[in-house]
Amino acid sequence: NNHLEAFDFLDKFSLKDQKLICALSYGNKDYGKKIVDIGKKKFGEKFVPLINFIPLTDYQAIMQSCGIVVMNHYRQQAVGNVVNALYLGAKVYLSEKNTLYHYLKRIGCHVYSVENELVPENSSALKLLTESQMIENREKISNELSINRILSELKNNLSSLLLD
Repeated sequence: NNHLEAFDFLDKFSLKDQKLICALSYGNKDYGKKIVDIGKKKFGEKFVPLINFIPLTDYQAIMQSCGIVVMNHYRQQAVGNVVNALYLGAKVYLSEKNTLYHYLKRIGCHVYSVENELVPENSSALKLLTESQMIENREKISNELSINRILSELKNNLSSLLLD
């Protein structure tokens, strides 16, 4: 998940009283422990690792408290968390190496590049989305990923396959 690279990006900012919440309740436990150790050394009390699974309502409350979400994956993963963060109004940073970044940009979502926009030279890097940007993201996600649209696309694709 390229946590260390993300830490390097974030370490260049003055984070003041902002917390860094890092979900590590999945995957390799040894890797998670190393990330926790490095995160605590680098960011101290600001670093809040989530190392145990928690009830969905608690996780949603934590997600809702995040104004900025950095997902530095190179491959498409955590799609549900990314979409959820956008829907909840967070400013989301993704790697340009991730196909999800390009998909979300293509459908018109306000998503940002870890490599080119999460830099101290960008004075708006740690500014939250505006209310209108949040609404636009919510509308794009709702329209693009609605059950009706998915069923319609599936029906069209299956029809063309069956007619060939």
